[in-house]
Amino acid sequence: MDCRTARLFLAFVRPGASEFDAADAAALEEHLADCPECSLLAEHQTRSDAALHRAMNAVSVPEGLRERILQRLAASRRRRLWPAAVAAASLALAAALGYGLLLPSPVAFDLEHEVFHQSSQLGMEPEQVEQVLAAQGIATTLPRQFHYLSLIHFGLEEFHGQRVPFLLFLRDGEWARLYVVDQRHFDVQALMAQTRADSGGCTVEVIPGPPGTAYVVVYTGGSLARFLRAAPPAT
Repeated sequence: MDCRTARLFLAFVRPGASEFDAADAAALEEHLADCPECSLLAEHQTRSDAALHRAMNAVSVPEGLRERILQRLAASRRRRLWPAAVAAASLALAAALGYGLLLPSPVAFDLEHEVFHQSSQLGMEPEQVEQVLAAQGIATTLPRQFHYLSLIHFGLEEFHGQRVPFLLFLRDGEWARLYVVDQRHFDVQALMAQTRADSGGCTVEVIPGPPGTAYVVVYTGGSLARFLRAAPPAT
């Protein structure tokens, strides 16, 4: 398995997942053992998954919510509500109880289609990324100074309670996550005053964008230079 294929698999299936074909899983594990860059990306995804898992488990269920939902379900049955309403209430109960009830069968997906979808994001130019996001109703302007041949994934991700556009770059064994924030949800002016911080091997840097916009970049390796285009020679 080469790096391109391994990173496509890592984008949507974690190593050791039960739905992963055994031969592909073995090939991925073998590649990760020999490739420091892909292994670093897999480790980063594992840490992100763990953080998300902790955040979800930290959400507390309000006192008495279980009883209130059960009472509403009982009243709904007595009034002979439509099956769709009962199903919706059952799903709400399952979510509130931490998935304590059986949910509908997991949705199947086509592995080849997903690989094609993920591969289409590799190395896109900023104009192309903006067009894809615009088609999803997300109007944004991306920085042009980044080395987009290192782009391996983009989309929307939660950032301090808001869903914002983000880009993921991987180069020379290091990674950078770029978040686009604007003044509708963030104090951009105060953010720009902080500019840079370092902690635990990661650096956070703020780059100015169009008026009312900033780019927050979280990266490893101590320098953002590897993720930027080479400056044109002086004339």
